[in-house]
Amino acid sequence: MSSNADVEQPLWFGRIVSIVVSNAHGGIEPAGEPDSAAAFSTAVSDAVRRCIDLGYRPSYFLQMLGEHGAVETARRLIVAPSESEGFTRLWELGRLDLTVEALVLRTEYASLFDDSIRGLAESRLARYGYRP
Repeated sequence: MSSNADVEQPLWFGRIVSIVVSNAHGGIEPAGEPDSAAAFSTAVSDAVRRCIDLGYRPSYFLQMLGEHGAVETARRLIVAPSESEGFTRLWELGRLDLTVEALVLRTEYASLFDDSIRGLAESRLARYGYRP
C-alpha cells in the first residue's frame, strides 16, 4: 500500500517543489558562504518534503522561496511580528524541528544569519517549548 503522501499528492506537486527549491538560490544572496547558502537551501528542501510527507503543503512558503530564495525567506519569516501559519501548523503537528526558525539555529548556517535573526528564532521556538 502506498503512503498518504503518494495518494494525496498530485504528480505535478512534487515537481513544483523541486523546481521552486532548486530555484531558491535565485533570491537575494546571503552574506555568508555560497556553500552554506546552498546547504541551507537543501535543508529547506528536505524540510518541505517532510512537511508534504506529513500531509501539510506549505504553499505560501513555497511561493516565498520562489520569490526570495531560502535565506531571505527565512529572514522575512523570522522578523515578522507573529508566527507564520506554517509555524503554527508545524507546532500542531509536533514538528517545530522543520521550521525555518529551527534550521537557522544549526551551527552550519551561523554565517548566513546575524545574531539578531538567530536570537529571534531562538526566542520564538522557546515560547513554544522547543529547544534545539
